Amino acid sequence: MSSLKFRVLAFAAILWLSLLPLAFAEIGYKVRTLPEWQLRLGDPAPETRREAAVALGFFGVQAVPPLIHALGDSDNLVAHRAMTSLIKIGPESVPELARALRDSNENVAERSANALAKIGPASVPVLVDVLRDSNPDVQKRMYTIAFYMTHEGKVATVPALVDLFRDPDNEVRERTMRVLSHMVQEAESSFPEIVKSLDRDPKLQGVVINITQKLGPKAVPLLVQWLNDPNPEIRRNAVRVLASIDRRGAEDVTTELRRLCLNDPDQTVRNEAHATLKRIVGFNRKTGCEVPR
Repeated sequence: MSSLKFRVLAFAAILWLSLLPLAFAEIGYKVRTLPEWQLRLGDPAPETRREAAVALGFFGVQAVPPLIHALGDSDNLVAHRAMTSLIKIGPESVPELARALRDSNENVAERSANALAKIGPASVPVLVDVLRDSNPDVQKRMYTIAFYMTHEGKVATVPALVDLFRDPDNEVRERTMRVLSHMVQEAESSFPEIVKSLDRDPKLQGVVINITQKLGPKAVPLLVQWLNDPNPEIRRNAVRVLASIDRRGAEDVTTELRRLCLNDPDQTVRNEAHATLKRIVGFNRKTGCEVPR
């Protein structure tokens, strides 16, 4: 037998052996019916409930309701295994999980949000609905979904969030921007469109500035635009963010900062510009506007 053929057969044998336990597990779970496993999910023994939470993951969408109920189990391992099974079932579990976000049981609602995040792109419409929901308890779940969402899910979410900037509700737009703060890298290419969609609300603008701060030097061109904004609060916030961005990324804005330091009609903006210039050029060097007015 050639060396290559032997290696191929050895690899096939290892692969078969690695899949064998999973195959036996699935066969073992199918020995009992769905109703039988549901009954065992209510057994007094935690070990039995844990086994049932795993087994139900092999039954697909039919097992979603009992698994969601198990998210509130007093045994954390049962609840975690139920959540893992719901993630395994995937997009088919999304509608029921979305309804569970409004469950009166805090654990059920929070773990449902976590499962939706791990399922990824199929959960995007749910996040949009949550952003529009006026219930503060439901709104808390949007941060769980956004924070734990997969990279693929975040990429799919950004266009839907950009569309929400057209929502007439100021609070919806603000919540949307805060969710975007958990998706900075995925949203980077959409920032021009995001900025274009803003209604110049200073409160909302402040959240955008916090996002650009996470981008570092890449945010400098955007911040330079805001240095010329007619709203002094926006100009001041932009200067503050420039102060915390990597020095190499801020060196090309010294002319604009000197202009603000010398000529801005708002003294707080002049003071911020002066302090930022000191950081950029060095505290022992002259800034060109040593005495802010």
